[in-house]
Amino acid sequence: TLFFSDTFPHTSTSRVLVLQNTSSVNIKFHWTIYDIYHQNEFSIQPDENFFSIEPEDGVFAPFEEKKFVIKFTPTHSVIYEQKLDLVIENIPFPAIKQFVSSSFNIK
Repeated sequence: TLFFSDTFPHTSTSRVLVLQNTSSVNIKFHWTIYDIYHQNEFSIQPDENFFSIEPEDGVFAPFEEKKFVIKFTPTHSVIYEQKLDLVIENIPFPAIKQFVSSSFNIK
């Protein structure tokens, strides 16, 4: 969970997340962002993201450390919660849990 400081509507706040590929293979990835739930009167449109991440997709080289900038840009003064998933591509599903837990160091 990442928390952002109070941010005025239509302004932005950013946080940096650093991940490292500790494996010896290239790892292709992309991020998905979606709404978990919203308990206030204000309704989130399905295609409206208040969070963005850069880079949005790419490749982790073997043993590479990569910085991701997560940006929060609210449009109203309400509490926001969305989920960002790092999707590792071209890996058999049963291997994903073991691979992610052993192949990335979160700093």
